[in-house]
Amino acid sequence: MTHPPRITIITPTLNQGKYLEQTIHSVLNQHYSNLEYIIVDGGSSDQTPGLLKKYSKQLSWWTSEPDRGQADAICKGLSRATGELFNWINGDDYLEPDALNYLAGAYRKNPGGNVFCGYTRCFWEKTGKTSHTYRMGKRRSVAQTILDVKMNQPGTFYRRDIVNDLGGINTTLNYVFDNELWMRYLCRFGQKNVIMLKETLAHFRQHPESKSFGDGFRKFYDEKLMINQYLLDELDDSRIIADAHRKRLPQYYYVSTPWDLSQLEKDKLLAYFKNRMKTSLYNKGEQKTACEYLYSSIKHGFFKLSRKDLALLWRCLCSNYQ
Repeated sequence: MTHPPRITIITPTLNQGKYLEQTIHSVLNQHYSNLEYIIVDGGSSDQTPGLLKKYSKQLSWWTSEPDRGQADAICKGLSRATGELFNWINGDDYLEPDALNYLAGAYRKNPGGNVFCGYTRCFWEKTGKTSHTYRMGKRRSVAQTILDVKMNQPGTFYRRDIVNDLGGINTTLNYVFDNELWMRYLCRFGQKNVIMLKETLAHFRQHPESKSFGDGFRKFYDEKLMINQYLLDELDDSRIIADAHRKRLPQYYYVSTPWDLSQLEKDKLLAYFKNRMKTSLYNKGEQKTACEYLYSSIKHGFFKLSRKDLALLWRCLCSNYQ
């Protein structure tokens, strides 16, 4: 690569005008020669439209009109994007100075990379103090990574053609579409071409108006349950776990094209869910299935030396269901 890769940054925003100018400055002041910057506003009623007009000549494209939420806004931007690498930076977050030059250097060194994971600093808006700095994690298997997702979207950049190949951002989700994209990527491509970077690339603002606060935590959790339900429906031929899990869902509105699960250790993921319900099955009188689930949890490394697990193991050994 002789020329710096084109990098597309999309900012989805709605009524975040008091933070948006800092976001815009952080992108435009990267001094990166091959930047494509797109802002998609959902029809803000604050100072946002004025800011978009102020910086319009420095933007590759922008719009301010009603949309169907954050994921829809990102998809609008993606339909216009031409960059080799892509990420979105929300209108209340901002990039670290020189982040894109560092990213471009990592891309040149790792031409086979599909996803580039840098660090994100999370800070409290009220005090400016850092709460934590973290990076997307990889574990020993795809199943383990999926089960312990530490989502770090602001510091994680994808090859744009990979995102499009996966079907883009899922607009049926309002909170965990970043998690879902990451999970779909892992299930199809695995972890080999995920490049872990040492630098901080972005800053995430924690404030009361953020979706991540208050009731938003519950909504994040509910959408994660829906994705787990989708995977169980795909993996559980017996329907025992899938049907039991569905009863926990307050609602189900997840829609997706079929996932490519070729890189997912299906038995290990299913064993995790079996491990979670083995004791309740035993207590309901389904001892044989509970013992089968217990042995599956031991085989796949989910058994723990806890009082509950050891008690169940003893009951299974005494029940002649080995």
